[in-house]
Amino acid sequence: MGSRPLLTVITVTYNDLPGLEATLKSLNDIALVLGDGLECIVQDGGTQGVEALAGNYPWVVLRSQRDGGTYHAMNLALERATGAHVWFLNGGDEAAVEDPATLASWLASASEDLLLFDYYRVTGRREEYRASRGASYIWHALPTSHQAI
Repeated sequence: MGSRPLLTVITVTYNDLPGLEATLKSLNDIALVLGDGLECIVQDGGTQGVEALAGNYPWVVLRSQRDGGTYHAMNLALERATGAHVWFLNGGDEAAVEDPATLASWLASASEDLLLFDYYRVTGRREEYRASRGASYIWHALPTSHQAI
């Protein structure tokens, strides 16, 4: 068996093929840089046509089964994750990584248990940049969006 992946991306979805496709497309550059260092687990609740879409991305491992909702699906996928780092990027969320090689280098050298990133919040009207707060802020609330942890 090969070495452990550097990053596992967990994507949960149900009945949102356009959202899932946007998520997977946003991971293409990361997949090109990481190669076997990327494990992408799509946990789908039983969407019709998801197999054909996931088949367009050879780095996706599809798990299509009924689940008890978003958090149950996240936990099902997490049980299968083997990466050194886990990133929850649900269907419809998009990776906003400017330089995948820098991300890979940073993840490979990270010693922290919790990595926090800035993110963009996109609404129907605008795109808003949001900086993460320090890790100690977690005692008050999430220091950044859950997709940026």
